[in-house]
Amino acid sequence: MGNRIIYNLAVERLPESDIDHHESDLYLRVSPASAALVEAYEFKDNVTMFKDAIDGVMWYDIPFAYWPFWKEKGESANVISVLNRVEPEVGCLPRPAPGSEGGSDED
Repeated sequence: MGNRIIYNLAVERLPESDIDHHESDLYLRVSPASAALVEAYEFKDNVTMFKDAIDGVMWYDIPFAYWPFWKEKGESANVISVLNRVEPEVGCLPRPAPGSEGGSDED
């Protein structure tokens, strides 16, 4: 399952109090239900965990998966393109060669 799917399933299956975010990163409170979502997630190797400094509760941090962030930004493009720019080994699309259709770093 991809980024938009994990977000939608989290909203359907988890209590609102078990979902949070920071910018584009989706946070899910660790529970059996959220663990099942993470286990089925296409990019589960990129998911990390952190302990909330206030209450000590464990959370999953799922990069780029908070879909309302992308909607607000007007990004309807495939999130894989973002992953390819940030973490090329994660995405499944090839990076464009410098000077090709994707542009180059030199202007």
